[in-house]
Amino acid sequence: MKQFLFGFLLFVFAFSQAQSVPDFASVKDAHELNWERMNLDSLPHYITQCTQLKKINLSGNRKIKVNDTFQKLSKLPKLEILIIDYCNLFFLPSVISDFKALKILSVEGNGISWLPPSFKNLPIEELNLSKNNIDSLNIGFYSLLKLKELNFSQNKGVVRDYNMEILASFPLLKSLILQDSKELPKGIGKLKLLEKLDISGGIFKQVPSEISQLTKLKILKMQGCAQVDLSVIIEFLAATKTLIELYCGYPKMSVIPFNISKLRNLKKLYLYDCSLSRLPISFKELALSDIYFFRCSFPQETEFFKELGNGKPEKYLHFQNCEIQPSYSKTFIFAKDTIEQSFQYDNQFNKVALDHQLEIPQMSYQLLTSKVYLKVKKQVSKNKFSFTLEPQYGYTEKYLDVFGDKVKAYPELKVYKGIKWDYTGNEMDIDLLKMYALSEKNDADKAKKKVTFDIYVLNLQDIFIYPEKEEDTYVMAYSRGFDTLRIKVLPSLSLIDAKKIQKWHKSKYESYLNERAKRQEKWVVLDKKYLLAYEKHEDELEKFRTKLNAHFYNEFKK
Repeated sequence: MKQFLFGFLLFVFAFSQAQSVPDFASVKDAHELNWERMNLDSLPHYITQCTQLKKINLSGNRKIKVNDTFQKLSKLPKLEILIIDYCNLFFLPSVISDFKALKILSVEGNGISWLPPSFKNLPIEELNLSKNNIDSLNIGFYSLLKLKELNFSQNKGVVRDYNMEILASFPLLKSLILQDSKELPKGIGKLKLLEKLDISGGIFKQVPSEISQLTKLKILKMQGCAQVDLSVIIEFLAATKTLIELYCGYPKMSVIPFNISKLRNLKKLYLYDCSLSRLPISFKELALSDIYFFRCSFPQETEFFKELGNGKPEKYLHFQNCEIQPSYSKTFIFAKDTIEQSFQYDNQFNKVALDHQLEIPQMSYQLLTSKVYLKVKKQVSKNKFSFTLEPQYGYTEKYLDVFGDKVKAYPELKVYKGIKWDYTGNEMDIDLLKMYALSEKNDADKAKKKVTFDIYVLNLQDIFIYPEKEEDTYVMAYSRGFDTLRIKVLPSLSLIDAKKIQKWHKSKYESYLNERAKRQEKWVVLDKKYLLAYEKHEDELEKFRTKLNAHFYNEFKK
C-alpha cells in the first residue's frame, strides 16, 4: 500500500510540475525564463519560437534529454545566458557550437569529463565548469577567445600546469575561480593578465610563490583557507602593488598579520568568521576606504573598536551577522551589507550518480593532440649564436593517462633535423626571452644562461618555416597561444656558393611543404573521426543517464 501511495504521489508530483510550464502565449515575447527544478524531461516544442529569449535557467532538471534540449535551444537567435547546473548531463553536446549569441554558460555539477571538439569561436565571456570531472582543457577550448571569466573549481585538472599554460594564452581572461582546491599549480603565475583570483575554501597548506608574478591582480578571495599562512601570501603580493581588495578569514582566526601594511594600495578588506581581539600597530598605515566583517566576533570589543575607529570615519565599517554589543550602535554605523555575495555552490552531489561513477561510458577513440617539442641548442659567440633544430615528438592524449604514449609527429620537419643554423637577427636578447617563453619552464632570468630550449606548440598551424624571397635565409615561426617567436636564420653549409644554397632551399622547402600538406589533410580526417566518436559517445551517455535516473527513483522509492 505504501509503495502504491508513493508511486501515486510521485506521479502527481511529476504531472503537477509538467503542468507548471506556461503556455506559449505567456512566454513568446519573454526575455528570461526560470524553469529550474521542474522535473522536465524535455522542453516544449514551442520554445524554438521564443525568438526574443536571452536567458534561460534549467538547473536541477535531472531527467532532461540533453541532445534534444540543446538542439531546441540552438534555434534561439538571441540566447545569451544558459544556466543548466546539476542536471547530470555528463557531456556537452557538440551542437553547442551553434549557439551564436551565447555569452554566459554555466554547467556546474554535471559530471562532465570532456569538452566538445569545437566551440567554433563562440562569444562566451563567462564559463562555469565547476564541480565536474574535467582533467584537460582540450584543443576545442582554444576557440573561446572572448573568455573573460572561468570557474574551474573542483575539477581534476585544477592542479595541471599545462591547463594554466592554456589559460595564459587567452587575451581577455581577467577572472579565475578555483574554489575548494586541494592544491594550486605553479603554472598559475603564467596568467599575467589576471585581475581577479578566487581560491576561497582551499585546503592547501602552501601557495606557490609564482603567484607573485600576477602583476595585474586587483582582487584576491581566499576566505576559508584555514591552513595557509596569510602573511606569506601578503609577502608574495606586496611587490605587485596592484591589489585593492582582499577577502580573507576563517574560524578561529584571531590575528591580522603585521605585514598587511605592505599592501599599500589596498582599499577594501573583507574579513570572514574571525575572532579578533587586537589589531596590529601597522594597521593604521593602510589607507582603507571600507572594512567588511562577516560572522565575526570580538572578545575584547572596547579595545578593538577603539583601535579600529581611531582617526577613521565611522561609515567605512560594515557588519553582517557579527557579535556586537548594542551599545556600540551609537558609536559606529553598522551599514547594511550591500556586497553582492559570491555564488554559493551546492556541495551536495547526487549520491546515486557518485555511486555509479565507474559505470559511466568512456570514449574509445584516442584523440591525437599536436603538442610537439622542438629542441634548440644554442652556442653563444660574441653577439650571435647558432643552434640545431631537432624535431621531437607529440603525444597521444588518453582519457585515463593524460600524457599517454609518445607518437611520432610532424615528419615534414625531419628534413631539418640535425642541420645547424646561424642566427642573423639583431635583437638576440629579446628573441631569447621569447624563446624561453615558449619553453616548458618560464624563468626569464635564466634565459641567457640556458643552452638548450625545448620549445613546444599545440597546433600544426603554429609551426612554419619559409624562405625569404630576396635573400638566402629562412624565417622560422613558432606560436603557442598568443606567444610567437619569429627569427631569421641561415643554414650553416660547408659550401657557401649562392646557387647551391638556393638549390638547397628549394629541395628542403618543397619537401617540407609536401609533408605539411599531407599532415593538414590527415589532421582534418582525425578531427572528423573525433567528432563522430564524440557524437557516438553522446548517445552512450544519454542511455546511461536514462538508466541512472530510473535507478535513482527506484532507490528513492525504497
